[in-house]
Amino acid sequence: MSVAGELPFVAGDLQSQRIVGPRENGLLRALPPTAYGALKQHLKQREFIQGRVLWNAGDRPAQLYFPQSGLISMRVPTTEGYGIETGSVSREGVAGIEGEFGSGAMTFGFVQIGGVYTTIDAEIFFQAVQQNRAIAELAGLSRQWILWQAQHMAACNAAHSAEARLGRWLLLVSDRTENTTIPATQESIADALGLRRTTITLLTHSLEAAGAIHNTRGKIRIRNRALLQNGGCSCCAKLGSDNWPSNRLAALSRPAVHQMSSIDSQEPGHQRSA
Repeated sequence: MSVAGELPFVAGDLQSQRIVGPRENGLLRALPPTAYGALKQHLKQREFIQGRVLWNAGDRPAQLYFPQSGLISMRVPTTEGYGIETGSVSREGVAGIEGEFGSGAMTFGFVQIGGVYTTIDAEIFFQAVQQNRAIAELAGLSRQWILWQAQHMAACNAAHSAEARLGRWLLLVSDRTENTTIPATQESIADALGLRRTTITLLTHSLEAAGAIHNTRGKIRIRNRALLQNGGCSCCAKLGSDNWPSNRLAALSRPAVHQMSSIDSQEPGHQRSA
């Protein structure tokens, strides 16, 4: 029997049919086999519901979270009792990485979209960082991604309209969760963007009337991506897949592969195909 909230890696059970395993997360999938092997025995699979707080501001996260599905929002707490989003992580990254150097996180981690997550003890992970170059690269790219998001979110919130920011939020969440239906309430989106709920209500009604989205209780489905892109902001491109840590980590091994192919082609007796 598994611990409550944790899902065993058993082939053929219902959870395995729904989610293949830890490598459903793009970062873990991009690791070379030897690096992944160093972490594999320490990985646990857990399911978190929407609204769960994973760590508080000032804490050093005890675990790292690799989403297989769902999305974790990093938020700076406000005196009004909610938190403004400075970044988020889905299948392209890992959350909780900020605590490597012993200082507490400036944000709190909030499950924006419930799902299945692969977790690992932070101390074990950071020990592996010291021992394996690929894992160290994973950590560095993940921290860069979180910082990159925070910088662009600050500029976006200051420079772009509420409608553009909402369009950006919906598009980026859809891209990273690989789902056109986003299970999020208007209140949670308003909190993330630092807007009034009434503003989000008016904007979603306008987008629905234009045919861009279909809005139901607790869910927003993107119907016409082009319409959202037209009304969105340039931050969508800057926070797009080219900058995802999963894609950047996967790309790091390609030059070595190409170099080896070139060396092989120069070996005596090697015939270049026509």
